[in-house]
Amino acid sequence: MIQIARWGVAGISAVCAAMYAVAVPQFYRELRDHCVYSECEAFYNPPPGLDWLGAHGITPTAWALAYTLLYVLFSMLYFAAGAALFTKKRNDAIGLLGAFTLINLGSTFIPVMDVLKQQGPYLKLGAQSVGALGMAGFILFCGTFPNGKFTPRWTGWSLGTIIVLRVPGMIAPGTWVDIQREFAVFLAWFIVWVGSLLVLIIYRYRVVLSPIERLQTKWAIYGLIVALGGLAGWTAAYLMNKPAWDGNPYLLYVLEVGIHCSMCAIPVTLLIALMRFRLWNIDPIVNRSLVYGVLTLCIVVLYGGTVGYLGLMFQTSGSWVVSLVATGLVAVLFHPLRLRLQRMVDRWTYGERGIRWRR
Repeated sequence: MIQIARWGVAGISAVCAAMYAVAVPQFYRELRDHCVYSECEAFYNPPPGLDWLGAHGITPTAWALAYTLLYVLFSMLYFAAGAALFTKKRNDAIGLLGAFTLINLGSTFIPVMDVLKQQGPYLKLGAQSVGALGMAGFILFCGTFPNGKFTPRWTGWSLGTIIVLRVPGMIAPGTWVDIQREFAVFLAWFIVWVGSLLVLIIYRYRVVLSPIERLQTKWAIYGLIVALGGLAGWTAAYLMNKPAWDGNPYLLYVLEVGIHCSMCAIPVTLLIALMRFRLWNIDPIVNRSLVYGVLTLCIVVLYGGTVGYLGLMFQTSGSWVVSLVATGLVAVLFHPLRLRLQRMVDRWTYGERGIRWRR
């Protein structure tokens, strides 16, 4: 059985990689020849326009190459992690599933494969099918990590139901099998299936998994939180001042770099978890990440709120005095705020006994 699964994963991953290899040069040409001037289906960012590029000394070739290289580097990391898992864990079901999930995610998270949807109905169906298979693999991977077993028994039925309801709509979007045609239904269904996966993961972690498997799960969840947290943070920053971001192609490229760097946490932590490479206790890493992540958010909110409030009060904006006052307030509150957050996170991570021991 495992041999059949191995050949299946190898075949589907090879097809996925081949389609990606075909799509990359076409995507580059599409960016260079069309997406510079007008909005196009293969790319979601607003076009920079020839005037802006000329004013900043950038050619359409350089602009298209910058995005293409970013996406290719991102994909290569996922492909390398998937290949490493396939090589080292080819006799393990969860290793094979993880390898396929990483290779597929490296192909479909970025917009490169979207260019194939313009190349005729067969390539469009192929690109949509690759995305659907990747979603099915991701759901199975999350629901059976880290041992690859459907435990408890109802896990298989739960995951199968989610796949049957979610995946067909990705192959044939907008048809009767797509239950997410309406935005309200999409939002409700997204909450249901993601919530179901989270409940299943928490249940397995607390009831089913062994201590070493719990440690593996912590690493995987940590990587997922870093990736999704970065994705949410960069997206929120974009949405809060969308006109300014859309009007500056430099900022849009920084946005892409930030999002994709955040997503790189997934293959790194999955390799650590599944290969058990230096699988040390992750609690101190989570502790520090929470402290400085929340501290950074508090500083940004405090600085922005202070500048905005003083600007409204004195009817001024961009004044160096206002910025100086906000910076001074942040400097004064930084240390006590960090200590307060550290105590709160210590209490959540280690409990009261752990706090006394650390002291």
